[in-house]
Amino acid sequence: MAELLAFVFFLWLIAHIVLPALQGVLNDLKPIISLISRWSGIWYVHDIGYVPRLYWGISTVALSSKDGLEQEVEIPKQFFPALVANDLKGKKHEWLVVGVAKEGVIFKCYSHKGDSRESVHGLPPSGIALYAKKTKADAVIILHNHPNGVLQASEQDIKSARELNKFLKPINVSLTEFVCATGSFRLYH
Repeated sequence: MAELLAFVFFLWLIAHIVLPALQGVLNDLKPIISLISRWSGIWYVHDIGYVPRLYWGISTVALSSKDGLEQEVEIPKQFFPALVANDLKGKKHEWLVVGVAKEGVIFKCYSHKGDSRESVHGLPPSGIALYAKKTKADAVIILHNHPNGVLQASEQDIKSARELNKFLKPINVSLTEFVCATGSFRLYH
């Protein structure tokens, strides 16, 4: 029994102390990190960080939906970008995922698949603001992917974020937007 406890402590020590300290250096050892992390109850997400096991099975994207899908979720805001970026990794079309949050927790999530690789349409800024107001959200987090792998917001992305912010600011709802590609994400608004 003592050996088992020592082994479990050893795994915990590696997953919680050693790996976070060496995360940047260990990118080439992702399979080993993933294996150790799974044993310790932590999930390693490439270039992003750690997401607790509790959120492993949550899919933020309705992969078969073209018209969009709204779903109820309960995801802390800090894990939402990592989960969405992981879900959108490898998608051949642009996707838009909107999460609405209250008190630091995403409680509703809407995903929409674009008609092409270049753009995704269908959610007017006024509609997102109305939805946030109706659900009494205090924050909106939006992620969309770039299937071309470029992890940089386009001019249209920035323009759309500014336009949406004009609708959200008067109702005291904060806006955070990310672009994601190849499983990673970058904040741009």
